[in-house]
Amino acid sequence: MIGSLSSSSGRNRSCKRLPFTIPTATGSWTICGFTGTIARAQVRTDYELFSLKCLKGCPNYDQKHSCPPRSPSFDTFPPHKPWLHVICLRMGLDQFPFFNNPYHRVRMANAMLKPRLTRILMQWKSLNPRDSVLGSGACRACRRCAALDQLPCRKPAKGLYSLEATGVNCAHLVKTCFGLDLEWYLPGRPCSHGLVVGGILSERQRMSSLSELIVASI
Repeated sequence: MIGSLSSSSGRNRSCKRLPFTIPTATGSWTICGFTGTIARAQVRTDYELFSLKCLKGCPNYDQKHSCPPRSPSFDTFPPHKPWLHVICLRMGLDQFPFFNNPYHRVRMANAMLKPRLTRILMQWKSLNPRDSVLGSGACRACRRCAALDQLPCRKPAKGLYSLEATGVNCAHLVKTCFGLDLEWYLPGRPCSHGLVVGGILSERQRMSSLSELIVASI
């Protein structure tokens, strides 16, 4: 899931904003992380609606274990995990002026943000196996998903469902947690920022070590 945040002020006073500068072989990039916590009962979901959008709009529908109609509904996760800890990573697309096509800027941001979000979530899962982690976009644990061959998942320990694949309304989630509007990319209406969002379902309301893990993983 890629979008842009149109405001920098959060509604949730408990949320944290974590700025980073990432040096790479091609330059330095600015990434901003956001974390916040929401009661699971406040998370807006509609599995049937988002599954229908996948059916109509995604050429890979029913070809991945991580996506509808194979992915589970958010409501089916264990009820003893009443808190969702939300993690957002975003970056300004004006950092890629060398791309004339606005969508190429979106794809570049996604290529930089999604692996970092996945690394954070999988490291958290390895340290906290009782929690459930949900990422952004399709799972990439395997180059070819076993669903294409009508076989069970080959790497269930590394598989990752996305929030949207479980029916979570990510636009409402980001708005509720951070007071920020999520803008989807459309031809002729380019985004100003790239954004990925994931979450951790837990029985714990407070996670003092999450920010430290994000800083160490970025």
